[in-house]
Amino acid sequence: MQKIGEIEDFLTDASGETVAAVIETEGFLGIGDEDVIVTLDQLELVDGKLQIKLTEEELEALPKWDD
Repeated sequence: MQKIGEIEDFLTDASGETVAAVIETEGFLGIGDEDVIVTLDQLELVDGKLQIKLTEEELEALPKWDD
């Protein structure tokens, strides 16, 4: 397992429910330093750490977050 980045923020819907995380990538798999949006169903808590199981293509296709 490789670290792809750190959670920078969480996104909520109109009702205030958390629906996604903004992750600042660390150049993993050629993505470069940028913020991407990961939905909560793509994250999994394992041994106290959040993990994401995506292919290189899926990581590159994640929507970008530009605050």
